[in-house]
Amino acid sequence: MSVTNTTLLPIPPKIQVGVSSLPSCLAFEDTSNFDDTSSGYGYKTFVDALAPGASYQVDFSAKALTECIDNLHEGVSSSYYSLGTGNDLPFIVTKNQCETGIRQLTGPAYTGIGATYFSSETGIETAPASPFKITVGTTHKLILEAPWIRVRDGDELLVVSGAQLRIYGQTVSCP
Repeated sequence: MSVTNTTLLPIPPKIQVGVSSLPSCLAFEDTSNFDDTSSGYGYKTFVDALAPGASYQVDFSAKALTECIDNLHEGVSSSYYSLGTGNDLPFIVTKNQCETGIRQLTGPAYTGIGATYFSSETGIETAPASPFKITVGTTHKLILEAPWIRVRDGDELLVVSGAQLRIYGQTVSCP
């Protein structure tokens, strides 16, 4: 099993790579690559940040009963914890942002590490309380997707160096 950081930003430490199942379904032949192999669960914790483009890998041997195939799970998780005041944690908002009506952008800023994704089947426009400035802060990505996108007269979209604004004018179907 392996995990690769495909972003341009480091992933914080405490990354766990592991496999789990019902205790009666899974047995490990070699436990040396895991930090723990408790009942039906084995994992390896990496305490260093995962650099952009880097991979962590865990090799192991396990036995699982055929009738337990639907109860065998593998996965990767990262435990988020306090890194101190003023330090950003990576995040990404990708779900439940699609709207069937007009999506109104409200400011003043989108900041942080990660991406915010808004889409609409109808359209996207800046809020009517004009004028104001929407700022996309450093290391952040604002993604807009709709058949039409309108910035009202007097409004301003500011993209700080190191940030990204992506606009896709295309048909959207909300799930």
